[in-house]
Amino acid sequence: MTSSLRIYITLVAGFGLLLLASSIANLLQQPDSQLLLLRAIPWLLLVLAVSRYEIVASGSGSASTMNSTVDFCLILTFGGPLAICIGALNALYLNLVRMKRPWYKALFNVSQISISLLGSSLVYSLLKLPDAGSGPLRLAHLPGFAALAISFFVINQLLVSVAIRLETGMSLGSQLRRMHYFDQLSNAFVAFLGVTMYYMYLRTGWAGVLLMLLPMGWLVHHSRRFNLLKEVHEELDRKTRLLEEGSVELTSKNSRLEELNSSLSNQKRTLQSQAIAMENTNRALSESNRRLKETQVQLLRSEKLKAMGQMASGVAHDFNNILGAILAKVELLRLGSTEGGEVQKGLDLIYKSASDGAVLVKRIQDFTRGATQALQDPVDLADLAEDVLEMTRPLWRDKAQKIGITYDVMKHIDSGLMVLGNSTELREVLHNIINNALEAMPNGGALVLRGHRSGDRVLLSIKDTGPGMTSLVSRRIFEPYFTTKGVQGNGLGLSVSHGIIKQHGGEIEVDSQPGEGTRFQIILPAVTMESDYPLNIDHPRQTLHSIRSETPRRVLVVDDEEDVRSVLVEILKAMGHEVDQADSGRGGVEKYRRYGYDVVFTDLGMPDFNGWDVANRIWRRAVEENAGVVLILVTGWGTQISQQELHEHHIHKVLAKPFKINEVKELIDQLPDRLGSLASPLNEQDSTTLH
Repeated sequence: MTSSLRIYITLVAGFGLLLLASSIANLLQQPDSQLLLLRAIPWLLLVLAVSRYEIVASGSGSASTMNSTVDFCLILTFGGPLAICIGALNALYLNLVRMKRPWYKALFNVSQISISLLGSSLVYSLLKLPDAGSGPLRLAHLPGFAALAISFFVINQLLVSVAIRLETGMSLGSQLRRMHYFDQLSNAFVAFLGVTMYYMYLRTGWAGVLLMLLPMGWLVHHSRRFNLLKEVHEELDRKTRLLEEGSVELTSKNSRLEELNSSLSNQKRTLQSQAIAMENTNRALSESNRRLKETQVQLLRSEKLKAMGQMASGVAHDFNNILGAILAKVELLRLGSTEGGEVQKGLDLIYKSASDGAVLVKRIQDFTRGATQALQDPVDLADLAEDVLEMTRPLWRDKAQKIGITYDVMKHIDSGLMVLGNSTELREVLHNIINNALEAMPNGGALVLRGHRSGDRVLLSIKDTGPGMTSLVSRRIFEPYFTTKGVQGNGLGLSVSHGIIKQHGGEIEVDSQPGEGTRFQIILPAVTMESDYPLNIDHPRQTLHSIRSETPRRVLVVDDEEDVRSVLVEILKAMGHEVDQADSGRGGVEKYRRYGYDVVFTDLGMPDFNGWDVANRIWRRAVEENAGVVLILVTGWGTQISQQELHEHHIHKVLAKPFKINEVKELIDQLPDRLGSLASPLNEQDSTTLH
């Protein structure tokens, strides 16, 4: 219900209730009100009785109730107030008891009848027509009766039409055009019966009124009978049409059924072919599922490798600190050593092993961040093989002698077998293969290394006299995680070795038969001309005197790791610099504030002030004092630090752990003699990482 319709119903109901109350008050004020009410009781009962009957139009569905006839008679007999009261009570009974309408619709209909009766009474009284009861019914009385009927039905229809307009939006003209001719005829007939009943009541009393009920009942009866017969005929016509339509539809469906049967046969053949295709698809899916499971296993291994890489990155940083102290200290010992023979040879071996460890750590860091390094260094495979045999000597000689077995290790490698590559990585490949060969001969045996040049390639083979391998094992020997050692092996050594040789542009082959041992052959591109690699120039052996700097500096070293800090301080002092040290970032900042320095080496990872904090605070202090200072970051993270971070924190250079003496010397000697005022870091070309 719209708000405008709600307001309209409220206004009509309110006015109708006021009108009803006014009519009741008017009746009670009349001197013969009690007698009048007694006379009205039979009429009220008559209205309630005839309200059950109505004339229904079969064409439009409209209906006219017989109580409207009595309402006309009441207006003519008693006047407006009593007719309004009786009509309102009848409408209330019809809506609430018979039709069971909502209370607001009942109030609206009661008010509608009351207002219509009031309008009819006013029209009848204003026209001052002659009393029809004073004599016979004359033609002069017809205009008054017509005005009475027209006013009643017009007001009644107008009130209803406005409500329909507010509820549905249909205009009054459209509603008028939709009214069936039966509505007008039935309204006129009801008015005629009301006038006739009034006339009969005046002439014959209640006998005439009751006599009028006979034609009214006959009319209602035949109206219902006519409508019932018409409904039966219409229902028969409807079912006949349905049967005809059903026959046509059945014929159509039979034709459609034949088409469906034909289509079903085609679909059956299609389904058979699809079943064959489905079977093939299932086989393909089974194969795909098998491959998917293999891929899932590989992904799981990849995730494990990723986690290991993240863990290895942190471990590599710690190893850099350890290797840094070892390398620097061994270098100092080599510089200060005057002895030759086994002592110097041992120091050289320690230095080479620590250097290989540093390169290996850098490979781990490069791997975790996806970096690769160009292979530029010339490598002599004969010297490389000699180094590996020396490193593995504790396995094939010392340990073997302790348990009472013997390994015959022989090396037949031509001199001058030069390749371009990474000596540490190639050394790792040889170490992995030799270690596997020794493990394959737990009771001793022979190990033979052969190397020679063939055209533009270098061939290096390692053969053992172990039990050999089957063809299946040989095909999978380079797969990641494949191992024949059970829980004692991780299956990565030969896979990594295969990858290293591939990165060097070479090939690695395996030849093995059960009971005949195993031979690995490494094929690498040979260096064909001396111009392909830098010439090896014998440099004079460095001494403590040879590393001294020409320009002494005042240097501060800030690091919480005592081993790394002390060895860097020792190196700088050996170079002739005046060196001070601090074991924390906060202590380093305080020392610079008090004493000032030309160069500050600071570690990155420290508990209180980290390297960034130290650099920022010292740089601000230097700017305030217009002093020249060079800030050097010492870290195990090396090249993982971006240039943008270095510039943001005013770092001039980076010294990557583990560092060597010549790297520290090169870094210090690159500085100008007079630092001047350095309010910002050096240019990007100078802000480099030494390692």
